[in-house]
Amino acid sequence: MKTKQELTMDSKQERRDGRAQHIKCQRRIADDAVQTDSLLSHSSCWTMMILLLLHAPLPATCSTAIGNWIFRVNAPGSLVTCWQQLASFREIGDFMKDKYDGATEVRVNKRGRLQVKNAQYNLPTANDLVYLDESPDYCLRNKTIGSFGTYGRPCNRTSAGMDGCNLMCCGRGYNTLKTTVKERCKCKFHWCCHVECKTCIKTVDVHTCK
Repeated sequence: MKTKQELTMDSKQERRDGRAQHIKCQRRIADDAVQTDSLLSHSSCWTMMILLLLHAPLPATCSTAIGNWIFRVNAPGSLVTCWQQLASFREIGDFMKDKYDGATEVRVNKRGRLQVKNAQYNLPTANDLVYLDESPDYCLRNKTIGSFGTYGRPCNRTSAGMDGCNLMCCGRGYNTLKTTVKERCKCKFHWCCHVECKTCIKTVDVHTCK
């Protein structure tokens, strides 16, 4: 019978083995995309991870940087130490967004392998993302996927971002309704220690998607 310490060590080893297998599968997928004429020769690995982030940028952030490596001289003319460092959250996010925007649509052929759906496009490389199905249209109500659509959603008429009426309403336009709202105003601090406010009523425009 194993001791508690032995069981703990076995559990840690299993987790390490699991991570190693996961990385091995990702590497195999990346190699397939470059070395073979087929995009799928290891279906179990593709099921595990189609999204490849093994080649996410790892820029250097200190000392002297060459490529993805950081070099540091410990003492004049003695020893040079180098290592890789994870990029910032913003850089990784921008990297993933670029990959998402440039993803290639693929399909399963008669042999059960993935191939590019549009023959005019080049084969994806190990650094590209692929997808099987188009993203659903979240602009319209769809109970099957749990989307309520954007009809009736409030939007910002002056914003050019995701909350703006142009994007939020998916080009359908928006309605404008004048309404009155109550809000705290003319607040004063009294010693000590509370804030006293008045209630103001004002008319505002509320924009909602058609």
